[in-house]
Amino acid sequence: MSSEVQTIGRGRGVPKSKQLPARRISRGRPGVHIVQFPSEMNKRVIPVEGRLEADMCLLFEFDPSIQSYRSQPLTVTLADEHGFFNHTPDFEVTPFEGDPYIVEVKPSARANQPFRAHRLQVAREHFLGNDREYLLETELSIRIEPKITILRNLYGRARAVPLDDIAALLALLPKDGTPVSLLTIASHLPNNLGRIGRGVLSGWIDVELTKPIGPNWLVWRKPR
Repeated sequence: MSSEVQTIGRGRGVPKSKQLPARRISRGRPGVHIVQFPSEMNKRVIPVEGRLEADMCLLFEFDPSIQSYRSQPLTVTLADEHGFFNHTPDFEVTPFEGDPYIVEVKPSARANQPFRAHRLQVAREHFLGNDREYLLETELSIRIEPKITILRNLYGRARAVPLDDIAALLALLPKDGTPVSLLTIASHLPNNLGRIGRGVLSGWIDVELTKPIGPNWLVWRKPR
């Protein structure tokens, strides 16, 4: 039986698509915890299924190569030796350069179950056959410490800081990109993590992601 039957949804670049809405995320589905992720990049709330998907959104937000992303972008109806099944990927990501690609998020324990792993492979082959990259992300690639904790901290604080408020922070950071410790920044500018987060989101600042936030944590201005 062919692995590709038809595609329905709103995704770009998928041939023979019927322009119908993809599956809506519903609070009524058993066992599904809905998270309303407040996306700075998309200027709207993105509903996602579970905190792992919310952490994936966080990585998207801080990725300078990404222009936008959306959840539940389309549904494909596929088939394998077990019969027909619907597959709705978790995200479609649009980069500044290149074509949009698909990201599926699964806990590693579920992704490695033989039946589920097989169907994920069928879905991957479908999208690759239609020139769409298909990435599978698990907690092993999403929840890398201390990076994910740092980004959660910065994002939560940055949302309350307007872009204009990073001017004082930028004045403390050398234009050549020389790193400055958080201790030094704090001696001149209290309540600084929100400004640092806003600076990272806006592409002006970079930070150390391999060491937890502390007095010797490094922040630097991106050379322009």
